[in-house]
Amino acid sequence: MLAHGVPLPTVQEILRHKDAYTTAKMYSHTLPRWHRAAVERLEKAISADGRQLGGNSAPGDDQEKI
Repeated sequence: MLAHGVPLPTVQEILRHKDAYTTAKMYSHTLPRWHRAAVERLEKAISADGRQLGGNSAPGDDQEKI
């Protein structure tokens, strides 16, 4: 369920676990996929904003220097 985007509290309730920690501990192997998906969404959001990830510039480097 977690791998298909069902929120952790919902999975906890369905499986009748005492708390979300128990659910997360038992199914933590699905979490790396969440991280990858989150990074992909962030990359898309930044690309849509006209910026790219992975550059070596510091914040503000894209501004004209006086």
